[in-house]
Amino acid sequence: MKSPTLELTTLGDFRISFCGEDLMSHLSGKALALLCYLSLSKNQAAGRDLLAGLFWNEEETESARYNLRFTMWKIKKFFRETYSLPDIFYADKKTVKLYPDIEVKADFLEVKKLYERSQAAADPVPVYEAIRELYQGDFLENYEFKNCHKLNDWIFEEKEDLQYVYFKALEALAEYYLGRSAFKKAIDIYRGLLKTNPFMEDLHVALIRVFLAMGDRSGAFNQYERCVTILRDELNVAPMESTRKVYDEIVRGRPQAGGAEAGSGTAAAGPPAETMRVIRYESREALFKARETLEPASGTLFTDCGPTGGLAYYWLWNLLEELLDTAEEARLRGIAAYYWKDVMVYNSRVGELLAAEECQSPSHPADVIRGFSSLASILKTAFPDGGLHIFIDGFDRMDKESSDFYRFLTARPKKIGLTLHLCDT
Repeated sequence: MKSPTLELTTLGDFRISFCGEDLMSHLSGKALALLCYLSLSKNQAAGRDLLAGLFWNEEETESARYNLRFTMWKIKKFFRETYSLPDIFYADKKTVKLYPDIEVKADFLEVKKLYERSQAAADPVPVYEAIRELYQGDFLENYEFKNCHKLNDWIFEEKEDLQYVYFKALEALAEYYLGRSAFKKAIDIYRGLLKTNPFMEDLHVALIRVFLAMGDRSGAFNQYERCVTILRDELNVAPMESTRKVYDEIVRGRPQAGGAEAGSGTAAAGPPAETMRVIRYESREALFKARETLEPASGTLFTDCGPTGGLAYYWLWNLLEELLDTAEEARLRGIAAYYWKDVMVYNSRVGELLAAEECQSPSHPADVIRGFSSLASILKTAFPDGGLHIFIDGFDRMDKESSDFYRFLTARPKKIGLTLHLCDT
């Protein structure tokens, strides 16, 4: 016998159906929201006090608990009378969850599953395309419940989390198409991302560079003007200096060229944005001398690997410490908050760049790949001209956790223009 199925559309227009029948006109807004919340956490029981606080946080505790019981009763009564379903909830005195026999299908859950699958896929492009097709809008984008601040906070956090997944997937997809000169597909993706967040200057810049790669100087100029206008009219700010530099590329009709190649045992002014180099030195003196030969315009982070024995995360901590002390503060503050939240577990000073409510705890501290990917994106954005040089003193002392990031970084040579300078103890 086929399991009864709750099907939810939460990205864009909100819809809930049961066994193919629409429920939107049969239940109250709070009842639908409660079903949505429990459906998206179907395998976990939610505490009654938690639910009461989420949905009726403006009321007294006893009143909130009563309203929760009454809403659950109304839902159970509807499903019993309409579908002869004995019970939709599996509940005890402290917790509530959906009955295990009820199958849940939700675009929200599917996007997250697809993104996890893409991380291990030999060919992630079809998976990214599936995410693109499913993501028809932000999570519950048109829903806000009066006097339910905690519930609205939950909706906002889930919306931000899923938007992060969507952006990461589509940025990778756009890079894939751009690398194969499928310019129209790359343009469509970047334009779709800009509809979601029109204030992300990096997306405008990426789109401008697609136009330049096509030889469409007019399209590049129009996109630059659009970026300037949106920032001025909506935020009353000017573009960042890195964005303004793109105007010079538009005038020339091509991207800026990289610096000269490195000589043996010395550092160059800066590699092209799509390359990465690793240079080893026989002594610390040679490492310091190479640093002194760099042109003043080059981005430079001088790091060390801490004490003998490899103190966990030390080099990652030191890398972020140097970044915060060295890079232009305005540029750092222009980087999306979700990137900084991902790396705050490595260095709490990152919280200086976030609003107070975003600094309570690191976001997804156990998701190693996500943290590494965000740190790589931060480095690329903080030094966008492909001239970043990272000096690593005592490379043989690097701790395991930091070594994992080093291997992650060097395995992605086309993601960030970078020269790594290494010296052992």
